[in-house]
Amino acid sequence: MNLRRGRRLRVTPASNAKGKLAKAMGQGGAGVRPRDEKPGGRCRLFVGNLPGSTSEEELRKMFEEHGEVQETFLNAEKGFGFVKMGSYEAAEAAKAALDEAPVEGRRIQVRFATQGTCLSVRNLGPWVSNELLESAFSMFGEVERAVVVVDDRGRSVGEGIVEFARKPAAQAALKRCLEGCFLLTSEPRPIWAEPLEYRDWVLGLPERSVSRRGRGYAREREVGPRFARPGTQEHRVAERWKRFLDFEREKRDELEKVLAEERRKLEEEVDRYRREQMVERPFGPPGGSPWQDGPHDQYASYLGYDTGYLGGPQLPYAQYPGGWNNHHRSPY
Repeated sequence: MNLRRGRRLRVTPASNAKGKLAKAMGQGGAGVRPRDEKPGGRCRLFVGNLPGSTSEEELRKMFEEHGEVQETFLNAEKGFGFVKMGSYEAAEAAKAALDEAPVEGRRIQVRFATQGTCLSVRNLGPWVSNELLESAFSMFGEVERAVVVVDDRGRSVGEGIVEFARKPAAQAALKRCLEGCFLLTSEPRPIWAEPLEYRDWVLGLPERSVSRRGRGYAREREVGPRFARPGTQEHRVAERWKRFLDFEREKRDELEKVLAEERRKLEEEVDRYRREQMVERPFGPPGGSPWQDGPHDQYASYLGYDTGYLGGPQLPYAQYPGGWNNHHRSPY
């Protein structure tokens, strides 16, 4: 142990830490990737506008100059292919170097492939780690990468990314998460999953990739960057845009406040009921979650689901088709 600012720091070897995590989860380490194994990341590239004479070997050699190439696929008749690099850094370097590069009189197009293997997950609890997230989703198939997003202080923001090795696994996970309530910890907090919309925040849109087809490019580039001169028609139109953008921001802020308040109320009610059940009427197997095999109809009644809590029909919990899972919905 070393002293730092009056505190003792405890350093645990990575292998031991993961072993403890796996033991605590009762899974023997399933789904936790060793540190020396390469993550998949976004390593798959789409290559378009290839000459018809291009061979798969030529395609591989073209990309091997920028890093390890793991897989290649070529459709010579339609002039496109896919290349999977060994790391995200190699894929990024290849994209930067080869996009719009001339090949036999053509300029090839290189961009990250949208293959539908990535999911965006939300409503994660503060105790969900990268390893737990990966282990949880490994039941659907091989997970290449699982990351819990954190803020500048290293605290979870309740969101994450899960990337599968194969598209069917991602589709199965998405389907199950939407149909059921997938819980990662003892708290009955279901996660929300949806396909990840890829956006390039690194390379962006270089000038050479801007489309020059049609008259739009020439018309828009006639005048360069400037501040609109007050009193002109241009300034009046721009001011209307600014008012709209400000109005949009205000409405989004109002909605965020409403959602945050509803979330706070739900979390307080769930936490209060959980404490009461653990102290007054414990149920479930020894050492298990107090939510397992418990009186869920009492829980639904406690939250007001038999009195139209979310504006729905005033029916007893037992009369709801499908019970709790199908009626735990946000009013928004």
